[in-house]
Amino acid sequence: MNERFHFVCCFFFLISLILALIVQRFMLSSFLFTSNILYNILPLLLQQYYRLRVQGIQKLALATK
Repeated sequence: MNERFHFVCCFFFLISLILALIVQRFMLSSFLFTSNILYNILPLLLQQYYRLRVQGIQKLALATK
């Protein structure tokens, strides 16, 4: 659920970023870009990393039983 939330927020941030670029608000667009990276892209990547790590630990635990 959290992954979908960050993905949807990332999409809306990108739409806002494009609109800010269209109206030539470059400071706002750079702020939106940086915010999008920090608040949406990095958590998405961390969630994927943790999921893979937990799956590996689960496989290892099942193999040792």
